[in-house]
Parts: sequence; C-alpha cells; structure tokens
Amino acid sequence: MTFPDRAATIAVSLALAVVLATLPATSAHARDFCFNSSSFSPAILVVAKDFKTPRRGKCRPIVGWEAGFYGFAVTRPASGTACLNTAGDTLHVGVTVHATSGDFGFADELQVHMKLPYPALVDGSVTIRRSDPYLLAFRGDGTAGDCGYTITIP
Repeated sequence: MTFPDRAATIAVSLALAVVLATLPATSAHARDFCFNSSSFSPAILVVAKDFKTPRRGKCRPIVGWEAGFYGFAVTRPASGTACLNTAGDTLHVGVTVHATSGDFGFADELQVHMKLPYPALVDGSVTIRRSDPYLLAFRGDGTAGDCGYTITIP
C-alpha cells in the first residue's frame, strides 16, 4: 500500500467513524414520556421531557411539566423520580407538581405517586395529594408511556 492509499484509507475510516458516532445522537429521537391519570377530576398529565425508563433496580429523574390539572391552561413545572423495582415488574413514580400563580389565581403544589405494572404501564394505582384545600385522591387508572407526539410547553 502506498502512502497516498494509506492516507486515503485513514481519512475514509475517520470520516466513517465520525458518521457512525453521530448516528445515535441524530437518529435517536428525544421523546416526551407521559404520566397520566384522568378518570375524574383532578386530571393529571405530567410530560417528562427526554425521559427513558430506568433499568431494574435503578431510578431516573423526571423533569417536565404538568398540564392536565387545569386542562392545558396552566403550565406547571414538575419534577420527581421513577424507579423500576429489582424484579423489573413495577415502576414507582413520585412527582411534585410545583405551585404557581398567574392571571387565573394560585395553583397549589400537588404530590403524585404512581405504582405502575411494568412493562404494561397501564391500570396502575395513583395517589394525588394537595394540602390546601386538602385533597387526597386514590385511583386505579394510572398510565405511562411515550406521548405519541410532541407536546409543546405553552
């Protein structure tokens, strides 16, 4: 192999390595992951930006916003944690929907806990708590998964 051939081979190999290294970043779509409970008021829809479910025995942060409580009229920051149990059959979700205020008045902080069967992520138990005015709701309609489309932050 002559020097120009070797240099060309190295250049092509480096270019291919750069393309392959960038493929996962460009082809893996950042997805919105929705945590939902809406069988009756208050409806909860937490949109977790770029969320991926954790591995067995691990946890991942939830960072996003909540829109369901006020029917998409009020954007409220939401943060929490999702943990997949060691057996890999239950996803535990704890989210705080932060208090906010605006033209509509004041919206109190909500604490939401979901216990979702994994990997189905449907028909999970949900507890919603608000301190003032006091609210404690228990349901069996918790769902989670890819939102299916991008939900923009209003």
